Amino acid sequence: MNNKSVLIVDKSTFVRIMISTLLKNVGCMVIGTADNVEDAINKYMDYEPDITFIDIDLNGFDGIDLTRRIKKINPFAIVIVFVPKSEDTSELVVESIRAGATGYINKPISKKSIQNQIN
Repeated sequence: MNNKSVLIVDKSTFVRIMISTLLKNVGCMVIGTADNVEDAINKYMDYEPDITFIDIDLNGFDGIDLTRRIKKINPFAIVIVFVPKSEDTSELVVESIRAGATGYINKPISKKSIQNQIN
């Protein structure tokens, strides 16, 4: 059990539930979920999670911009972004890292990919 607190930001209810389940199975404590930028910022400030998982595409908003905003609040924040697996993923990954992301996970998300990022 690692007992890390986690905030999940994804536009899809199904994905938020799936990731919550995966994280709980590896010993994390999911302290909140959000489906938009403002809710994510508010929950980040309220809960101060150990790790924040962010989908790059948030209902027309930019997950990379959300990453920047969280890093302005806390420069030491651990942010892991979800990126679609495609040929141009490398550009999204580079942009995410420049914005302050600590790591990334290609979609579809697996238990192993989650474990690799939180350990």
